[in-house]
Amino acid sequence: MNIKFQGLAAVLASATLLSACGGGGSASTANTVPPAPPAPVQGLYLLAGQITGPGNLDGSGNDAHFGNLGGVAADAYGNLFVTDTDFATVRKIDGFGMVTTLAGSVGNFGTADGDQTTARFKALGDIGVDLAGNVYVTDGSTIRRITQNGQVSTIAGRADQAGYLDGSADQALLEAPYALAVAGSGDLYFSEMRSHNIRKVTSAGVVSTYAGQVGGKCVQGRYGLVCDIQDGPAEQAYFSNPSALALDAAGSLYVADFWKVRKVSTSGNVSTLSDQFTTAPIFSAPAVSGMAVDANGNAYTIDQSHGGTILKIAPNGSYSPVLPALGNGSYNYTRLIATGTGHLSVIAKGVVQRVDPDGTIRPLAGSVARDDAQDGKGAAASFSSALPYSASRDAAGNLYVVQGNAIRKLSVDGEVSTLATTFVRADGSSGEVPFQFLSGVVADTKGNLYVSDDTTVRKVTPAGIVSVVAGIPYKAGDTDGIGGAASFSYLNGICLDSSGNLLLTTRTGIRKIGPDLRVSTLAGSASANPVDAATGSADGVGAQARFNQPHGIVADAAGNVYVADRDNHTIRKITSAGVVTTLAGLAGVRGAADGVGSAARFNQPTGLGIDQAGNLFVTDTGNHTVRRIRPDGRVSTVLGQAGKMGVRLGSLPATLSAPSAIVVAPQGIIYVSSASAILKAQL
Repeated sequence: MNIKFQGLAAVLASATLLSACGGGGSASTANTVPPAPPAPVQGLYLLAGQITGPGNLDGSGNDAHFGNLGGVAADAYGNLFVTDTDFATVRKIDGFGMVTTLAGSVGNFGTADGDQTTARFKALGDIGVDLAGNVYVTDGSTIRRITQNGQVSTIAGRADQAGYLDGSADQALLEAPYALAVAGSGDLYFSEMRSHNIRKVTSAGVVSTYAGQVGGKCVQGRYGLVCDIQDGPAEQAYFSNPSALALDAAGSLYVADFWKVRKVSTSGNVSTLSDQFTTAPIFSAPAVSGMAVDANGNAYTIDQSHGGTILKIAPNGSYSPVLPALGNGSYNYTRLIATGTGHLSVIAKGVVQRVDPDGTIRPLAGSVARDDAQDGKGAAASFSSALPYSASRDAAGNLYVVQGNAIRKLSVDGEVSTLATTFVRADGSSGEVPFQFLSGVVADTKGNLYVSDDTTVRKVTPAGIVSVVAGIPYKAGDTDGIGGAASFSYLNGICLDSSGNLLLTTRTGIRKIGPDLRVSTLAGSASANPVDAATGSADGVGAQARFNQPHGIVADAAGNVYVADRDNHTIRKITSAGVVTTLAGLAGVRGAADGVGSAARFNQPTGLGIDQAGNLFVTDTGNHTVRRIRPDGRVSTVLGQAGKMGVRLGSLPATLSAPSAIVVAPQGIIYVSSASAILKAQL
């Protein structure tokens, strides 16, 4: 393949470092001394984008953040309770949208009973509430009870042993309770997906088989297990996939079972109330999931065969849509509950929404992750939830971030625009040729951008003209050489050093492009093989060293290079002679501890910046923090709070959500990408 390459000598030899690759902004050349500006106010501020997405912070309305919500239940007063399976917590949402944590400790999994703060959950699933306000959850092979004051106890099953055995509370074994329904009396009903049936726990703790034959009637089909569905007396009925349960006022149990909504009467007879198979499109997913029953005996379920439409099923079996699918055929509604106040509450895309009797939908709590990218100013702009891993700052103070196949520009006042680009082809002609997958960007002092684009490094001029600097488009490799004779794979971060070299991180090593376009491997391996021995954590000289998904990269004025070695959870230093050492963290060990050198801990450090004093700033993505490493190796946390996920603006330390790209500017300012937004912090 013939590629047109652009020389770097004239451009890079005089390039000075910008904040994405060491150093701050340009020095002032004014002859007069301006008045001293007012002292900057420490804090975290929004520059552009919208603060959205998952997290674990309590709060009101969209200021609260959730992880994956496994179940939802309502008490008699309209309060909602949800299981946050990602963070091992049970949370309460009052009628005004205020979210609090009822029990559990964020991210601390376990099986211990105890009070609100000492109890632990291992594998939260569904949830229910009795008339006294006690909350019940499925948790692995157990069912747990949480009182109104947060006291947690195990009422059925054993955390250390799964099985199927009916009997008293101290004898019974549960396999993996899935769906849960709670009667006002305190009796519980739960489904066992492995045994394809429904079991019951009385308020006295006695476990019995309630409906369906143990093990069902199943055969191995071409695409998996196929199970019969059969109505009749409870002890003779068969269930296939009892994925959701709900009770009506009379005590009848409603079951979402593959394509059907079924009903178990109080007399013990199983019947089919509604069958969605006849209306389902060919090759669609199992039709119904989620189940709720209102005070009038109307059942509600999510019809997945029609993209997630919510159906209302009358007592006579007739049905009608209540809420249309959210679009694009995605199964966006995941859970629903009918409250005693006459509302239907649904969970969709991490947001709890209330549906009024007249059909009005009102967000109650939570924040939806963005999946679009819109230009605009400040909060009018948006970034997709796939946060940029790399950012840079030019001499005028503009920021540049990459997302997917686009380069976004942010002015100093937060105006966001998408760069219009024209690609130079191999024959010298120009036209539309998309980027492959952008992962890194750096700006030089002349306004040119250099981006790492999957298998190539490209140059973007201020006029938007794109050309290949090195590498072969659409062809991965691991060859050193000049320009198009070199090849790359799995490119991550990029920066410029003070000598005009471009430095890049790959999956397994550090590559360098000199001003003469000569590509070499500075340290580690250039291996293009995704599964080999080239990854590791060894220090050493040049090719003796090993890395594991390094991302952020910067260089200091002395020519030392620093790398965020993400999957080793360390920060590495490479001297100009190619000697690699571990500056901070301990390879293979995650944590959040501050300290000196190997006493410090990181959790997937991703982005790197450096100030003029030689302090490194690291986006510690897995800890949701920004860390500072002083030249003496001392690590401290300067932004965010370890374990707290979700953005809170204002006074420091504030909180962040999976920060990734970082740019260090003069006067104690840093810019960070977090939660579909670009944030500005004054330290």
